[in-house]
Amino acid sequence: MKKLMAGIVACAMVFTLAACGSSNGNNSGGGSEAGAGNKADGDKKVYTIKLGHSDKSGDSSIIDWTARQFADLASQYSDGQLKVEIYPSNQLGDQLEQMRSVQNGTQEMVQGSVNNFGTFAPSVNYLTLPYIFKGSEQARDAIDKLWDKNNEFGVEQAGMRFLLWTDAGFRAITSDKNHPVRSLADLKGLKMKVPPNKIFESAFQAFGSETVVLPFSEAFTAMQQGLVHAQENAYTTARTEHYYEVHKYITDIEWMYTISAFAISETYFQTLPKELQDALVKAGKEASQLERDRFDQLMEDDIKFLEEKGMERLGKPEDIDQWIELGRSVWPQAYESIGGGSAAKGEEIVNEVLSIIE
Repeated sequence: MKKLMAGIVACAMVFTLAACGSSNGNNSGGGSEAGAGNKADGDKKVYTIKLGHSDKSGDSSIIDWTARQFADLASQYSDGQLKVEIYPSNQLGDQLEQMRSVQNGTQEMVQGSVNNFGTFAPSVNYLTLPYIFKGSEQARDAIDKLWDKNNEFGVEQAGMRFLLWTDAGFRAITSDKNHPVRSLADLKGLKMKVPPNKIFESAFQAFGSETVVLPFSEAFTAMQQGLVHAQENAYTTARTEHYYEVHKYITDIEWMYTISAFAISETYFQTLPKELQDALVKAGKEASQLERDRFDQLMEDDIKFLEEKGMERLGKPEDIDQWIELGRSVWPQAYESIGGGSAAKGEEIVNEVLSIIE
């Protein structure tokens, strides 16, 4: 009998607790305050965006640092609905492979140099014309004032939308211990690594070097094995990619301003609700400014770091005016590509840029 009574009491307690739970749910419209928050979180769709880049992870890489700022801002402005996952060090493939993936919609975002984006959206190659910019303010002016125009190029020609732009100063030549570059004469017979971009090839052929076309991911190994004698890039790249381990000299030819971008698949972008599109655009523009501020602080640190690692700065070439003349002489070769098949259109784009920055 005692066991029977105990069972009856237990059942009564279960029913009482169940009734209390039901009453609380009805009074709050779906749960207590905490429960309502959980329900809201459950109802909110989270969009995961894979973002790949070529740099190493960590604060020493301004690209990885900027990617993390962007991810945080995108989450903040979307109230947690946008989750940006960052894949550094070519984990998703080299830049060109990742750009193809973004273009065909199998990857959401990619960061890459403007010269590589120019493979897919040729009109943005105006940014890579030799000696088009005389200083960082001119380059940044072109980016800011032509933001929408650049996105027209990216969307129409490549199916990619540029969300943020980064810059890392003028590009310099780094070369091995047997090939210091002090003048154009030093480029004769020198094997110069260049990316797969016709403007780069044309420029360094005009300068007199023997160009070797290689993707970014193969550069260090080629230098290490002596397959190339020199390469050109930003100081920050020489630091983050450990070029100081294989190269001795830096020459400030300042032939091109280092510009890169973070781009999203336009197909994917259009699947997002308008408020999330706006959140990404806002995060991108804010991260662009944060990157500029940080770069201005880090440039001197990069120079000091490379010199401490044993690299020797040779300054500007003694015949820099000839470099500028030769570099600008290849512009007409790029007009047709920049103009999407029309040399006249390409020249028009370039002249528009010059009217803005000069």
